[in-house]
Amino acid sequence: MLPPLQFVLPLLASTCLLVAGCKSKSRKPSGPPTFQAVLTILGSGPADYPTVARQLQGRAGALDTFLETKAGSAADKIVVFLYQDTEGEARAELEKLCSNPKLEFRGVFSSSDGSAAAEEVRAGTRIVPGYKLFEYTFTLPDGSAKVEPLLLEKKPSVTGAHIASAWPDTTREGVLNVTLTPDGGTRMERLTKPMEKGLDRIAIVLNDEVISALVVQAPLKAEFIIQGLRDQDELTGLANASNIPLAAELKLESLTALPAP
Repeated sequence: MLPPLQFVLPLLASTCLLVAGCKSKSRKPSGPPTFQAVLTILGSGPADYPTVARQLQGRAGALDTFLETKAGSAADKIVVFLYQDTEGEARAELEKLCSNPKLEFRGVFSSSDGSAAAEEVRAGTRIVPGYKLFEYTFTLPDGSAKVEPLLLEKKPSVTGAHIASAWPDTTREGVLNVTLTPDGGTRMERLTKPMEKGLDRIAIVLNDEVISALVVQAPLKAEFIIQGLRDQDELTGLANASNIPLAAELKLESLTALPAP
């Protein structure tokens, strides 16, 4: 059985400004913050409080959430104020904001025996030069999980470094808007132009795990949309991986509930 259909489509010039104008901006909640987190800025690079704070604020805006920051008691500390209802929600929000995941777009091996080839590679009876075996786990309409072996390009055509911005569409459920850098747009066009439309696929790989295998509907360039992402974690993960990479790794030192006023 095939996975639920997910599509990647070019973003038409006539809709580009309309969609971009819908990008949400987070507003400060009416009440006071409910949790305080202390983070340590790791590493010996150029990252400092103003840089990391600006990046966290940018990520929060892209994900339509709100936070406040202040400098910590030492140069490598940053204090974050959160507005979640529970500690679990606050920890989940921090994980989304502070992760620096690896994002890749890889072409899926396509031929008349593509599925059979992947099965043979998994069984160790075949080698397909230039491709690497991955497993794509997806959920069927009845709620059961299915694993599909996929042969993906060994070298990704487009990575997170080629993404200028990406954000969930606030007007359409399960849609992610993506804008690539000029070099990224050239790479994406080179990947998708020879593909058979409505049949060939691109895999989205996050931290070496296939989270989506998208059917290409038309040649893609620098601007396109991904639709059919039913899982909010997929949208959040992709937006995090695509927007504003953090200048340093952040370690959570403490998370404290703040007393009600």
